[in-house]
Amino acid sequence: GAAAAATAAGARPGRGASMEKDTAYIQAVCAQLGDFGLCATPLPRRQHSKTPDILVEHDHERVVIEVKDKQEDPGRLLEESKTLVRGGIYSFSESANQMNRISSRIKEGTRQLRAWQHADFRVLWFRVSGKFADLRAIQIGASLYGIRQLINRKPGGEARDCYYFAHSDFIKWRSCLDAVVIHRDDTGSAYILPNSSSEQYDRLLGSCLCRAFGSAVWLPETMERRREIFLVPPGERLGLGNGEELIRYLNRRYGADLIPVDLRFHSGWIQAGTDSWRL
Repeated sequence: GAAAAATAAGARPGRGASMEKDTAYIQAVCAQLGDFGLCATPLPRRQHSKTPDILVEHDHERVVIEVKDKQEDPGRLLEESKTLVRGGIYSFSESANQMNRISSRIKEGTRQLRAWQHADFRVLWFRVSGKFADLRAIQIGASLYGIRQLINRKPGGEARDCYYFAHSDFIKWRSCLDAVVIHRDDTGSAYILPNSSSEQYDRLLGSCLCRAFGSAVWLPETMERRREIFLVPPGERLGLGNGEELIRYLNRRYGADLIPVDLRFHSGWIQAGTDSWRL
């Protein structure tokens, strides 16, 4: 089905790329998009300027894609290895919210996308790998949509992610970033996150790229209707402040008593013999 086809978009490219641009991976992405009936070709490198990596053409639509790797920090990996070799317990804790270093990669990618003038849609493609691929994917989504988790303190209330609550890179770059694809090396899955604050949003949902991903498309409005998330409509978010003003708006919108919480990811390892055990 459509979801399985979208998952296959991440299944072909190989693992273990270096931090340098992986031309084999780019070729594999082009081949998979070709399997979906899209004409995707790598763009030539320019010596003195950074440009996108892939051009997709289909039915008079032109989509440019810039590929970014989000791999493990070599310094963190070295620290982990030294701790385990000494027989210690390596612990790791990091926020699951927006991360400045991810926002910096998004900013860099949008600069490269803007360098290509003749495109209907501009898309970043993040490849995440390593032990914390799940966390990196969450952090990318949080940075793009400004996601924070809110808890409803009313009886029977629940905790949900709130989209466009915090700083949103989608809103910041809404004039030049139409969507982001996240491909997880650990699961082989890929899904597309459309920028619902972009003026191109409705056109993008009917584009060749979104059709290729089938059901593997994040739709915040649909998720809100299913009561899976809270949502600040991006058109209204620009006129709202932060803190108490925003909470009052959401409380009125949902008839709730909401408070934000800072979710963190915690993990630890010990080494027994030649094996590493995750706690």
